[in-house]
Amino acid sequence: MNDWKTAWKSDKLKTLLDGLWLITVFSAFWGDSIISVTVPVLGELFPFRMLLPITALVFVIWSVAKRQAPWRGNTPAEWVCLVLIGVMLIGGAASLPIAIDRAFTFRRLFNLCFDLCFFFLMLRLCRDKALMDKTMGLSLLGLGMLSVLGVLECLFGPIFYTGENIQYIYLFGWRVASPMVTFSNTNDFVTALVFLSVALLIWLLGKKQPQKKEWRAILVIACVFYYLIQCASARLLVFAVWLLVLALGLYAWNKNRRRAIALFALLAVFLGFSLTKPFNLRGVVADGLSLLEAGEHNGLSWQEQFFELGEDGLQLSAEHSAGVRGRLLVHVGDCLSESYGLGVGLGNTEQLARSRAVAKDGKIWAIHCFLARIVSDYGVFILLPLLALVFFLMKPVLVGLKKGKGYRGNAAVYAAACIGFVLISTASADAQDILPMWMFIAVMVLTCRPYFVKETEECSL
Repeated sequence: MNDWKTAWKSDKLKTLLDGLWLITVFSAFWGDSIISVTVPVLGELFPFRMLLPITALVFVIWSVAKRQAPWRGNTPAEWVCLVLIGVMLIGGAASLPIAIDRAFTFRRLFNLCFDLCFFFLMLRLCRDKALMDKTMGLSLLGLGMLSVLGVLECLFGPIFYTGENIQYIYLFGWRVASPMVTFSNTNDFVTALVFLSVALLIWLLGKKQPQKKEWRAILVIACVFYYLIQCASARLLVFAVWLLVLALGLYAWNKNRRRAIALFALLAVFLGFSLTKPFNLRGVVADGLSLLEAGEHNGLSWQEQFFELGEDGLQLSAEHSAGVRGRLLVHVGDCLSESYGLGVGLGNTEQLARSRAVAKDGKIWAIHCFLARIVSDYGVFILLPLLALVFFLMKPVLVGLKKGKGYRGNAAVYAAACIGFVLISTASADAQDILPMWMFIAVMVLTCRPYFVKETEECSL
């Protein structure tokens, strides 16, 4: 509190901006679950949507007053992020005249403006290491609260959701609800948790080497998340957690062998848990509740999950989720080909998937892969900046490998986070509006900053 009083006396405008930013970050985890007001034309307003424009306005005033241009001091990775923001906003606006469903495209563009504004503000404000620490500390608090609420929902049913179609699974013969907490579905909830936890992990490893109590916290969080992911039946996130625990084990191997063995043992437990299939799902509907028990995949072979016999022989399944995801990715390729690599426009990839009935009866038309969807929407205009961003984000990995044995574990964790992004962002129907994803990207970009500009602190990642 004394720090805030001192900061307020020295620079009231910057202190106000920092305070608004932190409140905005915390409100991002709760959506419309606490307070929500419907306004004509603007739609539904809740704390985050009201706070973010105010924070952005104060940022503009502060930037003008301090003559802080948005392009000053940018690293190559940050420049690429600015290009990505520009392409997505300009391309989204240009998509409105050619939109198949203008209302759908407008809603997606409206939400995208908030997402990118949040992303840009984090890139700019969290260059300040003190504010970055406060932001991630607040995020850790939000992560803890969401995790506790998720476990409570698994045990006792939904807290905020009041709809009739509630999904359940049977775990070791005990019925548990699929957690959603403040999100619209269970996949979005667990996706947000994993994105947020990985962002916190990268931030922590970038600051210092974790101590004993922090390793204990990492093990507990990993177990809680694995439980929630299993309750959500999110298979891609299971793979992502395996990858991250393996990378953490490699990181710990050069620091403390006992901790590394503990992480490898935890990974073995997770693998054993999945292989024993402690679920009993049979798809029962009773008392208005949809019971998703053990998932359709438990009764099917891997081949049946992906393929089915059609008129033209073996083809990707149009009914089971794995096959449908494959068909949607093929549809993305078709959209790129038909548009000559220029993209079909924001929102049109999904609308075309629905009209062409890519899935059976056209019931599933969300692409279920954020990267594939935006490449299909924006074409080569977004693909080239994305490839450039990947190139710059690989610098910590290359530096870690070059420095030798003591840094290879750091490189493994960072590389696992980059690869994990593809898996994590694919678990949700569309990860665009999951704000922890944008926090994750911002943390990855800011972690690269010391590799491009001179800093007083040594790079630890």
